[in-house]
Amino acid sequence: MQLYMGHVMNKDKIYKSVIAHHISEKTMRLAEIQQYVFKIALDANKSDVKKAVEHIFDVKVKSVGIVNIKPERKKNAKGFSKRKGFKKAYVSLSGDKRIDILQA
Repeated sequence: MQLYMGHVMNKDKIYKSVIAHHISEKTMRLAEIQQYVFKIALDANKSDVKKAVEHIFDVKVKSVGIVNIKPERKKNAKGFSKRKGFKKAYVSLSGDKRIDILQA
């Protein structure tokens, strides 16, 4: 366990709160202005994401915004199916450090 700003945070929770980079044309443009997009766990909040990104990538986070993506209904040959919903976090960095999305 790790002490972070007076709070004890389990290392498992740190690594489970950020699932993966969300890569698209829009996120590549955002990376140029030091804003990165991550797919996060459904139970993660802004402070969890901030702690996780600072710990994993060794950067200073300026702000975090979270967006809930609702599940979609898709029509297929058998009728309808439901695609799972997920959460995205928009993370802005302060300073000159960058995250290499394609290498991480």
